[in-house]
Amino acid sequence: MSEPELAHAGLNLGDTGALTQDQAENAIFGFWIFLMSDAVIFALLFATYGTMIA
Repeated sequence: MSEPELAHAGLNLGDTGALTQDQAENAIFGFWIFLMSDAVIFALLFATYGTMIA
């Protein structure tokens, strides 16, 4: 029997123009960078608010 091919959830795009593995990894990495930058911005907003009312 042949080895099963590993697939990542959300990367099988079917007929929408499948990404290569490198392109998919870059897209996911960019998505996480975006989310973490938003988390940092909100943390700074809450920290600023906390210092302004204290």
